[in-house]
Amino acid sequence: MSDTPIVTKVGRVLQIFEPIYKQVFFYDCAPTYSEHLQWLKKDVKISDENMEIDKMCDGEFMGWDSEFGAVGTIWTKNKNLELLVHECLHAAVYDMAMHGMPVNEHNDEQIAYLQCFLFTLIRENRDAVIPCKKRPKNV
Repeated sequence: MSDTPIVTKVGRVLQIFEPIYKQVFFYDCAPTYSEHLQWLKKDVKISDENMEIDKMCDGEFMGWDSEFGAVGTIWTKNKNLELLVHECLHAAVYDMAMHGMPVNEHNDEQIAYLQCFLFTLIRENRDAVIPCKKRPKNV
């Protein structure tokens, strides 16, 4: 992979390459958690024992060991920006922790930059995977 940020549309999913730690993330905009889990099993190759089948939530971040290596998945059911910011923070903390970086008040600036990086790439590219008519007008 290149050392430049890469965003690739794969069906309803964005694949994001984070160049600092060379971490792969996926953003899934499935309308239900059940559909998100189906995608995880089929395309990310996550096994059933790692999944919570009846979860009721509007978004989630999870780090996974898949046949492709460690990946982070961000899912949001609705399209509000607050939820996306929230899930991107989880992703940034995961990114640092997976690469041996402590997460504390001494490197909170790095966490903030990673969160902003992921949020911006998803926000700027999600129209490729989410039809505009389904998004609220204010986002």
